[in-house]
Formats: sequence, structure tokens, C-alpha cells
Amino acid sequence: MNKDVYHFINGQKTAGQGNQWVPLIDPLTNTAHKRVIYANSLDIEEAIDAAKTAFTSWASTTPSKRSQILFRFKYLLDQHT
Repeated sequence: MNKDVYHFINGQKTAGQGNQWVPLIDPLTNTAHKRVIYANSLDIEEAIDAAKTAFTSWASTTPSKRSQILFRFKYLLDQHT
């Protein structure tokens, strides 16, 4: 395997606090090219807390601005898929 995949919590990449890495299998070739660490309960709590904090500002964002953000995200997904 040649690459680790990290969790993305609160705008930052984090390896997490778990201790078990699992391979990410490419379904086309049935081979593992990457791996990710299992999240533990502390990682999950950190992600939930970050999401609760982010929700406050997202909820006050106008629907027009939200749609612009989501369409930009879709564009980036399309470009990198």
C-alpha cells in the first residue's frame, strides 16, 4: 500500500486515535492501494462536536449562499473523480 487516508474533522486531517488500520479495497482490481484507521469513540465524539459547532453558522447562512457552496463542492467532486 502506498497511501494512508485520514479522517477530516473540524477542517483538519487527523489520523485518529484508533489503533487498527484497515485496507481500502479498489473494487475494480480487488487490491488494496490505501488504508484508513478505524475511528474510536473519542474520534467520533470530536467529529460530532465539530459538526454541532459548524451547524450554528451553516444554519444562519442564506439558502442562496448554501446552494453556491454545495454546487462548488459538486464541481470539485466531479473534477477529482
